[in-house]
Formats: sequence, C-alpha cells, structure tokens
Amino acid sequence: MSLQDRFASQDPLSLLSGATTLSLITAASQASLAYNLPVVLFGVLSYEMKNSNAPFRQFLILIPLTFILDLYAILFRSLSILPWIVTLLLALLKAPLFFSCLAQLRERGGELSLEGWTGIGGFNRLGGQNSWGMPASMPGDFGDNQPSAAPAQQTFPSSGGFRLGGDEEQGQGHPTGAPGRNGYQTIG
Repeated sequence: MSLQDRFASQDPLSLLSGATTLSLITAASQASLAYNLPVVLFGVLSYEMKNSNAPFRQFLILIPLTFILDLYAILFRSLSILPWIVTLLLALLKAPLFFSCLAQLRERGGELSLEGWTGIGGFNRLGGQNSWGMPASMPGDFGDNQPSAAPAQQTFPSSGGFRLGGDEEQGQGHPTGAPGRNGYQTIG
C-alpha cells in the first residue's frame, strides 16, 4: 500500500476537524495566519454538502494553494515557536487531507478539475462557448449579413417576446377582495 493510498483511506471529517483545531490556534496568534481557518471551515461545509460536488472540488483546489502559503510562512516569516510548530503541523496535515478528500470526491462520482471553479458570475476561464448572442433586432451591422425569411416583430428587448397586458386579457383583471379599513386592500 502506497503512502497516497494510506492518506486516501483516512476519514476526511476527522482530518478536517483536526485541521480546524490547528487553524483556530494559528488564527488566534499574532502571526496573521488566519487564512487557514475560513478555508478549513469551508472544507467542513463542503464535505457535509452532499448534493453538489462543486464546493468540495473548490476546496480541493484551495488546499495546495494554502499549503504554499504555509510553506512561505514557515520558511520566511519570523514566527514565535508555537505558531511555527502549529503551522508546520497544519502544513503536514494538508497532504493526507487532500488525498482523503480526493478519494471522497471520487466516491461521490466527481473528479478534480478546474470545471467547478468558474469564478464570479459564471465566467468561464477555460475558453468554452458563451451562452449568449446578439439579438436579431439589434441596430447596426452586427449580424451575419444574411436576410431573414420573415421580418422580425418589434418587441421590447428584455421582455423575451412576452407582452404585458393586451387585447386578449381584456376583462380578466386580477380578482380582488372587498376593501378593508379606510378603503385599502390586502395583497396576497
């Protein structure tokens, strides 16, 4: 059994709780190593979230990044002895944490890739196809210069082709109750 298999066989929740304890100690120190606590708490939350693999995948991407920051803090920052030891233990704990969480992700049916990390607003950094296009009724020469078979009906661009009100809805108004106190009606 290889070292990676031994790491993968560990319980991710116990490793996450140990990492949470160690990162709480480093967050309480004056060394300003508080970035580990929110990352590990996000890991606990994403581990417990069984309906989606995307947050767990994002946590697995964050583990090596915070490992690099931990190595920088261990090697190049002047830390007192307790935060230095706890940061070293936390950095050493991140390897079994990564492999056990990766095994858990594979058990859930997911795979580690950058697909789950789309960023703010769904921006795709991998160069995938966009899901939007210019409207056909847009003024100017934005189209593909092919005449359309039928003239486009003028609609309000953000309405999606739906009309609010109109001839077919005459007389179907909203059912309203009797006016309440002082002529006001309740909504809902």
